[in-house]
Amino acid sequence: MSEGRVVVNGDSRENGKPIWKGEDITDNVADVARTGVYHGTWAALGEQVVAEFARASVRGRCPDARAVDRVRQLSASFPDEAPFTIRRICEALMRPDLYKDVAAFQRTVERLFYVTSTVPSAPFGRGAHGASTASMSSATMAS
Repeated sequence: MSEGRVVVNGDSRENGKPIWKGEDITDNVADVARTGVYHGTWAALGEQVVAEFARASVRGRCPDARAVDRVRQLSASFPDEAPFTIRRICEALMRPDLYKDVAAFQRTVERLFYVTSTVPSAPFGRGAHGASTASMSSATMAS
């Protein structure tokens, strides 16, 4: 496996850049929302987060282009590791219907990037503090 590769169903590469189908992006972001653990590089997951944000729909409306650009810039402001709030960001992306309108959703996601702490990627098969991801997800789901 090459360094920096994020494993998602059907992952393929063109000119070194990952190409994902919409379902694959959602699956990866949903996994982070569920477990709080991400694998691979933040750069790859950050691209997925921005793509998921751009296609999220709140009451039939999607975020505007300026909001997508802001989230892209905020995501890029974390060069090596994900923001500490990555799990909450992914949770919001998975449930945009919980927000009363698209503006509230946009503000929430943007604010979640205004942190300075980061969280490192977990090795494949291991959670954030060395626990197996299987036990992490079952413990997380119980809380």
